[in-house]
Amino acid sequence: MIKLYHCAAARSFRALWALEEMRLPYELVLMPFPPRARFPDYKTLNPLGTVPVLFDGEHRMTESAAICHYLGVKYGPTDLVVSPQEDAFAEYLNFLHMGEATLTFPQTIVLRYTRLEPPERRVPQAAEDYRIWFLARLKAAAKSFPSRACSPARRYQRAARSGSPPRAK
Repeated sequence: MIKLYHCAAARSFRALWALEEMRLPYELVLMPFPPRARFPDYKTLNPLGTVPVLFDGEHRMTESAAICHYLGVKYGPTDLVVSPQEDAFAEYLNFLHMGEATLTFPQTIVLRYTRLEPPERRVPQAAEDYRIWFLARLKAAAKSFPSRACSPARRYQRAARSGSPPRAK
């Protein structure tokens, strides 16, 4: 059985969402954040100490976007994943990985300097600059999609979850 270690408001929500949408049986372990400090022996499950960690039998996965893709491919077919036989497969995979590689860094800066740091360490100008940078990257990415890539609308859900924009407070 699939087992997901999850924290509220963490990237593990992507995997939880995929499990629910695909109606797959799973066991959910809800942990306090950050689990590396607040959940006993978490680093034995995931040496990086990051969230999530998913076990499927003897297989362990720790990257949320990869987990979503894995679930869709292994337990599909599902409309939530674009298959290699479809014309938009390359664009789908590119955007799926762009969400973790290209778009994550500016999101992290925005979140750190608007929400995670104590008020006296927050840097509103840095957060705003990176928010603008993120949105510029996202707009450029959107231009690279042929219109067929997003039809029907649900086809890019896995990739879209990987690259959702941050919102500064």
